[in-house]
Amino acid sequence: MNPPELDHCLFYNWLTNDFADLYSKAQTVCSLVLVPSSNVTKHDCNREFIESHLFRSSALFKGKHTSLNQKYEISIEDNRTIYIHKPVTDKLIKILDQENVFDSLTHRSYILLIIDRPLNSTSSFIPLIPTKSAFKFQPTTANYETAFIFLDSLRPIEDLFTKLRTSLLLFAETYVILPNFIDDAVDKLKHLWITFVNEACQILNIDSSRKQHYEQLTTRQDIELASEIFITG
Repeated sequence: MNPPELDHCLFYNWLTNDFADLYSKAQTVCSLVLVPSSNVTKHDCNREFIESHLFRSSALFKGKHTSLNQKYEISIEDNRTIYIHKPVTDKLIKILDQENVFDSLTHRSYILLIIDRPLNSTSSFIPLIPTKSAFKFQPTTANYETAFIFLDSLRPIEDLFTKLRTSLLLFAETYVILPNFIDDAVDKLKHLWITFVNEACQILNIDSSRKQHYEQLTTRQDIELASEIFITG
């Protein structure tokens, strides 16, 4: 997301226009500014919500950041994911884009992260009317981002998808891939993939005749392709 696109982002407009004092403070003391790109409504336009997405570097823990309102503590995992340490949750936030910002007035720099959804929301979830394309994975536009969006959109497997992302983070942090053990690493990732596909299809009743609307549209092939692309990055 480049600067012109930021101008059309609801959260960014609130920060720079309606909460100019917080924007000024962010430029002075913050290490991270998180900008949700979606799932934000007018009901979220309040100081608490904005402060929850502005972060200082933690004075106690290296690599961690604390929100201005002290309610959130996060760290950045593999430059793709935000892990929330406080409050304790299994929710992972996807990083869509990053911009390193240098303020010529304060001579400070901070990182602006475009994220796929807010850390919190004061608005109630309003379900969208599903379309056929919402539950089909399109091979012609297949990449890591579209795979993430597709799998994340299937609400019944939300917990399972979170479990997969956590497993991949643990794999990346603890497993050292050596030339002589590449096959072993591939086997471990293949096991994660097969397990995820089988459990997702079971939850979605894909092989059952009694299906919900989205289940009738989503196929095993959709799940297999999207998860394979997501796992291989």
